[in-house]
Amino acid sequence: MKKIALSFPGQGSQYVGMGSDLLESKYQQLVKNRFTQASELLGYDAMELCLQGPEEKLKLTQFTQPMIFLISSICSDIIKQQTSNINLCLGHSIGEYAALYSCGVISFEQGIDLTFKRARAMSQATPSGVGAMHAIMRVPETIIRKICTEVSSEQSQVVPANFNTPGQIVISGHIEACNRFLKKLESDFQEGPYRVIELKVSAPFHSPLMIKAQEIMSNHLKNFDLNSPEFSYIANVDAKEYNQTTSSDQIKENLIKQISSSVLWTQSVEAITQDHLIIDMGPGKVTSGLIRKINRDLKILSFEKDKLYESDLDTFV
Repeated sequence: MKKIALSFPGQGSQYVGMGSDLLESKYQQLVKNRFTQASELLGYDAMELCLQGPEEKLKLTQFTQPMIFLISSICSDIIKQQTSNINLCLGHSIGEYAALYSCGVISFEQGIDLTFKRARAMSQATPSGVGAMHAIMRVPETIIRKICTEVSSEQSQVVPANFNTPGQIVISGHIEACNRFLKKLESDFQEGPYRVIELKVSAPFHSPLMIKAQEIMSNHLKNFDLNSPEFSYIANVDAKEYNQTTSSDQIKENLIKQISSSVLWTQSVEAITQDHLIIDMGPGKVTSGLIRKINRDLKILSFEKDKLYESDLDTFV
């Protein structure tokens, strides 16, 4: 039987209607209870927001991040009732909080609180119009790193923010530095066609412009006692596996650094051995696509697409 790795998605996987199938499944009471808990903790109707939107509100960072954690944690609750064969978790950016919940490091209540505070801190870290993010397709990592270094100054910086796949790296930073990056890429990169997509985000995430948010979360995390992981998780900041001996302080350090550091998603997936079945948890199937582009030899299922909440998981492993 294969070992199971749970992969949790990040911002961008949300959609109006997420969780509706779970509310009609045999786990509906568990799902309703979690929605009720989240609503009481957050002070607004989480079920209404997830099921009815509006989309414009659900896309706002301060709502997106706790709602993704909510749906992802529900999926984790369900899958853990079906199997005890899970030995690894990872999550993309905000998804790391759901991974830590699944590992038993944080409680559901702590997860809702932390993701709400993180989202608020990140969305308020820089004034509107100061930063930008762009997805760069089909440009080698070495070129992207080189150009980021060449066009950045102490006052105006751009950095690789998300290593989503070998062919998709997101840059983040000051608007002026991002524009300098794009101009230099156009003039210097002649190795083949590439594509650039500007991301519609509220702030330049995973860049030095998030230092203020990092400081806020550092102070907030001081109030939390975190448990040692029940099984290993892979951290965004260094793509290393942290096992049951990992200290609370180390996990906090990883979460604090994560806010302004690059998300090493490609490197994290590359660390997963092929004796694992990966289950793409949470809303949507964004991370399934990323993982397949990183390593097509890994076996992956989507909790939502494959309706694992209706299945006998053992038939897949």
